[in-house]
Order: sequence, then C-alpha cells, then structure tokens
Amino acid sequence: MRRQSLGSYYAQIGRIMLDQLEKEPVAKLLSVDKEEYLDHLVAQAAWARLEWYEDRKTVEQFSTKQQRQDPFGEAFTADIQLFRLRVPISSHPQRQMYFNFWPSTYRLSGEPDWKFEGDVLIVETEASAEAVERALEDIRFWIGGRNKDIEAGNATLKDQIRPIWERKRNQLEAQHDRANAELAKLGIPLHDQD
Repeated sequence: MRRQSLGSYYAQIGRIMLDQLEKEPVAKLLSVDKEEYLDHLVAQAAWARLEWYEDRKTVEQFSTKQQRQDPFGEAFTADIQLFRLRVPISSHPQRQMYFNFWPSTYRLSGEPDWKFEGDVLIVETEASAEAVERALEDIRFWIGGRNKDIEAGNATLKDQIRPIWERKRNQLEAQHDRANAELAKLGIPLHDQD
C-alpha cells in the first residue's frame, strides 16, 4: 500500500465523511441532534497527537557483534559499543496507523524504523553524544511533523464536515417529507409494528 501524508487524509475528509454517512441507518441520521452529531463526526475524524517526553529519556550502553572485513577481505566478528535511547511516549489508540501516514514534509533519507516497548520509543545509535542528538532530532522532525499536520488538520475538521453533514441531513429530511406526503395522499392507515 502506498503511504499518503496526513495532509492528504485531511484533504479527503469530505469523501471519507460521505462514505461514513452512507453506512448509517437513515432513521438514526434523522433522529440525532444536528450539532451533537456534527461533534461526533468531528471526533471520529480527528487524529490524536503522539507526545514524546524528552525530559524523561534514558540511555544505556550495550555491545553487539557485527560482521566486518579486514583490509585483506577476511571476514571477522567484532564487538561494537552502541547506545540504546529510551524515550517515553503517550499512549495512542492508532499508533500503527499514525506511522502509516507521512508528515507533509519529509526527508529523502527516509524515516527511521521506530521500535517500541509498550509506551517507550527505543532508538539504537552509535555510542556518541552526536548520534544521540541526531536520533532526538529525527524524533522531533518525524513525530513533530506529524503532530503539526494533525493540529492544522483537526482545526479545519468542523468547517469541512459541517456542510457535508447539513447537506446529507437536509437531503434525508426532504426525502422523508416527500414520502410522508405520498403516504398522506393514499389515505390508508399506517401499519402498526407493535
């Protein structure tokens, strides 16, 4: 599946909401309070930010075996020292989906392969302060970029969804009124389902 950006998700929200409204029972859509249901639709379409807590990060040193070649092309196994950076993050109900979307700006070098232990982001780096700072900068860029897109997109949801919901509700009310008018013309008692 080709990844899309969060910006493209928000740009398609009209179609997404129309599809969702088509799946709902007509009786339900006619019976709900218009403003409350608008708020419900907005809440369903909104994304939550993923917070990370740099002030609570920890680091540990560890060693691992790595295959190398000497100047003569002979392979050997060497112990190398690395750092494992642990950065707590907020719980996120859609974490996997969150990472399936690109932020609107990205680097051609690509995004790191994020690893998690529960609600802790794990990043392995070279054993240097510079490598740790680069890892933190990646977090700020990739996760921070998504969060900026989410803030901007969520801020527009109500204005985007309102006309779609109002149009659908008005269409359903008009159909309902036409059907009631036709029933009245028939002069036949309505069937009681009780």
